[in-house]
Amino acid sequence: MAELKYKEGMYTVVALPLPLPKNFIYSVPTNLISEIKLGLPVFVPFGRRNLTGYITSFCKNAPEGVKQIKEIVNPEPLFTTEMLELFTWLSNYYLTPLGMVISASTPSCLSIREKVIACVKETNVEAIKGNDTALAIYEELKKRPLSKIYIRRKFNDSKDAYNLLLRKGLIYEKAIKMQPVRKEGKSGVKLTSSFDIKIFEKFEKNAPKQAEIYNLLSQKYDGIEKSELYKKSGNVYSSLKALEKKGLIEFFALPFTQRIPYLSKKKISRPKLTHPQKEAVGRIRETIENERYETFLIFGITGSGKTEVYLRTVEDVLRKGKSAIILVPEISLTAQTVEVFKSRFGELVVIYHSRLGKKERVEVWKGIKEGKYRVVIGARFAVFAPVKNLGAIIVDEEHESTYKQKVKEPLYSARDAAVIRSRIEKGVCILGSATPSIESFNNTKKGKYKLIELPERIDERKLPPVKIVDMRQEEDFLLSRTLKEKIEERLKNAEQIILFINRRGFSNFLMCRDCGFSPRCPFCNLTLTYHKKDRLLKCHYCGYEEDAPGVCPKCKGIRFFYAGMGTQRIEQYLEKKFPELKVMRMDLDTMKRKWAHMESFFRFRAGEADLLLGTQMVAKGFDLPKVTLVGVISSDTVINFPDFRAQERTFQLLTQVAGRTGRGILGGEVVVQTYSPEHYAIKESQSHNFEGFYRKEIEIRKELNYPPFSRLARIILSSMDEKTVKFSSDELTEKIKKSIKKEKFKIEVLGPAPCPLSKLKGRYRFHLLLKCRKPFLIQKILLPLKNEYRVRGLHILYDIDPTDMM
Repeated sequence: MAELKYKEGMYTVVALPLPLPKNFIYSVPTNLISEIKLGLPVFVPFGRRNLTGYITSFCKNAPEGVKQIKEIVNPEPLFTTEMLELFTWLSNYYLTPLGMVISASTPSCLSIREKVIACVKETNVEAIKGNDTALAIYEELKKRPLSKIYIRRKFNDSKDAYNLLLRKGLIYEKAIKMQPVRKEGKSGVKLTSSFDIKIFEKFEKNAPKQAEIYNLLSQKYDGIEKSELYKKSGNVYSSLKALEKKGLIEFFALPFTQRIPYLSKKKISRPKLTHPQKEAVGRIRETIENERYETFLIFGITGSGKTEVYLRTVEDVLRKGKSAIILVPEISLTAQTVEVFKSRFGELVVIYHSRLGKKERVEVWKGIKEGKYRVVIGARFAVFAPVKNLGAIIVDEEHESTYKQKVKEPLYSARDAAVIRSRIEKGVCILGSATPSIESFNNTKKGKYKLIELPERIDERKLPPVKIVDMRQEEDFLLSRTLKEKIEERLKNAEQIILFINRRGFSNFLMCRDCGFSPRCPFCNLTLTYHKKDRLLKCHYCGYEEDAPGVCPKCKGIRFFYAGMGTQRIEQYLEKKFPELKVMRMDLDTMKRKWAHMESFFRFRAGEADLLLGTQMVAKGFDLPKVTLVGVISSDTVINFPDFRAQERTFQLLTQVAGRTGRGILGGEVVVQTYSPEHYAIKESQSHNFEGFYRKEIEIRKELNYPPFSRLARIILSSMDEKTVKFSSDELTEKIKKSIKKEKFKIEVLGPAPCPLSKLKGRYRFHLLLKCRKPFLIQKILLPLKNEYRVRGLHILYDIDPTDMM
């Protein structure tokens, strides 16, 4: 029987980050007995390698021949018993081994890893003559040892050649232990004694760079950051070493502080609450005071003051000596959120997301764990922040599909994890949205969540009027006459504009007008997107790119048709049509730098651009009073997807983007361009009528037995070989059906069929869908199959509660 407290003589149960269905038992060496506790990361042997695992419990008995723990990676536990309960729930619900869940919740650089490197052994290459790849690898290894991963990336089809070198004894493998990143402040430098004019004058004659540094440090009594010194004086490495050798300076560790550029230092005033806000704050406060779990859904129209309710909730939580986590769906939305929270709570606030560097992520993680930071803001990953005494988790824009992890296990929903974590730790969970997900809104109808409504905007401002433009009646397929006229008006009045288009690049695809040839991705079987600035054709799914042809490779024609549109094409169009217009573009291509999204947001708010053009990054969360016009270039990109949530996403996207205007005294309006003006999702978004949309959508979901009336699981099979994936999908479906029949469960199976994106990254893809009304029945069917059904060269993803059907 597993226990949570260690007693001498017990064995440890260790979860390893491997796709294996069980945990492993290890004995404790005598020298580590006093240090062993739940949650510790430990370095353990597994087969021919060593791994970092996590102690999840203890047991009195073990099978013969159990191996010993090699070492403790970190003397402090990585998680509490409450977090272990959350990890266990996620593991069971999303069919992911516990070790993989724990590994995904902590920075990878906190683990000891082993890197396998190859080294040269023999010099006789007769045995590999005729194999050019093996010879090339061998010649490269003669210069220096290389990691297996590096060799795989540098040399195409290197697997057979590498194995040949191993078999012939020309190379051997060696495992190198990669230590975890330790907590270290930034290096500072200061003088060891007071400034001496004689020393300075001597340096001025013989070593001017040392004189410059010596003089600069004399003005900084407490020292200076090395990085700041490099900025002011250039490359001073050798000069610093010389001064250190002479005993004139010393290096010291500076305490870590997260630096967030572009943030305004101006204090944001604490506004007076509206009556609905007061009621909302009061209901949440009562729950916090009584220290009981509750999930609230704040259904507040855009601009109704949900953020102020969040802020007051965090105030109440901090007053109780507890901590709060605020989740946002996109890293781009952290800019304004961080600004208002920093203004209110200062140094207690920290950003925690995947764009942080390795060292910074470790510093932030440890600062959260120690209680230095009690207000954590971040995207999906932040739901696992190791805060002390959790009081509340706030999930802003809870309807967003980006809260669901895709592609890599565990395929968890951060929103649902927030609800479960709050329940375990007896905290408050707040889900907020102007367009709640159908499932969350239905949960309020069933009494699972408490509904809080904010039905009016701050200062009684009106929601912006929405003009629907039927593009079938327009000559220009990019911008309608109405939208062009509205842009000209804003230019004259010196007001700002947001234009939204859900595609980046210049055009969706390139086509030869003589023979119809269109370049496709060789790995994904999709047309390549044309990026005019780089003159490249790119695949947005696998990253493949090639030069755009000047001549058709099929018929040698030179007449090309650039079909469709993206952010680059609209940007070029605007530059030609409105030369005086200052345009700022915000998409994945322009937001690659760490703080780029923050810089762009604050620059636009400061008036450095007249028009913000972007993808989904600009569609939600921004509060910009000078924006009086929002234009949706094409509202049809999502509505035609083969996905039962396509209508819901269209309504949410249009309502959210419309909410970016009319937030100031200037008012605002919205222009939506569409080829489907009669569609109910577009019509209801025109009147900002969520409940009207909900009534129509819930009837369709009920008729087709889709969520919230059923639970879904999507199984995606992929392989480099099309026959393998087709045969395996049929075989797995039959096994699932037999298992359902045996258990007498009411589970509907749809498929198998090719995925809408039938080939990605060189792999052919099939999927099947399971529907069931009761929770966990699907997991009971799939868990044994997930552990047992394996085919060489086949990859299977089991996606519980999928948000993506592509």
